[in-house]
Amino acid sequence: MEFAQSYDVAMSRKALWDTLMDVHQVAACLDGVQDIEILDADHFEGRLAVKMGPMRLSFLGTITVTTRDQENWTAAFVASAKDRKAGGGFDTELRMQLDAPNAQRSTMNLTLATSLTGRIGQLGRPLIKKRVHTMLDDFAAALNARAAAAVASNP
Repeated sequence: MEFAQSYDVAMSRKALWDTLMDVHQVAACLDGVQDIEILDADHFEGRLAVKMGPMRLSFLGTITVTTRDQENWTAAFVASAKDRKAGGGFDTELRMQLDAPNAQRSTMNLTLATSLTGRIGQLGRPLIKKRVHTMLDDFAAALNARAAAAVASNP
């Protein structure tokens, strides 16, 4: 499955880049992320708890930064995770491009390709697509909430 979304974020492109390159700040903006471990600058392990339809899933996996190009404001990541209880997992590639319509706002363009394996992959495309869209929308909303909190604390 492929997804392409763009989000306006109330941060300068540099501030957004710095936030997105910090795994702990990203984890704080993604509901369900737990137990993040930094293996090195570009490799991470962690857990993602997700409710998908009637199922509660707990994915244990890895994330690798495959591209980190601040000069062109692009980055790419691959993630792979499994839920042993549910009997399946996912493999995902995320590409990101940041644009700056003005000094205080950025546009975060995301392209996500994911495949689900095992019984999890049998949940049905509409349910999976809805959940992924919700997760992306919630992530962008959390970034904007962080930006608003930063502005409020530094008037």
